[in-house]
Amino acid sequence: MSQSVDDDLIILGTGVGDHGAALHGVSCGLKTAIVEAGAMGGTGVNWGCIPSKALLPAAGRVGDLGETKHLQSMGIQLGDVSFDRQGIANHATH
Repeated sequence: MSQSVDDDLIILGTGVGDHGAALHGVSCGLKTAIVEAGAMGGTGVNWGCIPSKALLPAAGRVGDLGETKHLQSMGIQLGDVSFDRQGIANHATH
């Protein structure tokens, strides 16, 4: 299938670098198109760096709450600490 395009700049992908390239092209007055075969935003935004950063605070809170001896020394009493793995994963990806 053949298709003609009338763009000055075509960006392949929508990762962080691609986004910057597209913005630069537009700022230079170029007619810019983006082509993405997968999820918009690339791996970092959807599955890599950004979601993993959302998991770190949850893991830290579970770890903090698991320090029952330290908390008890401050007069804080807690029951068993547990977590919902799927709930944390949903939080990280939405």
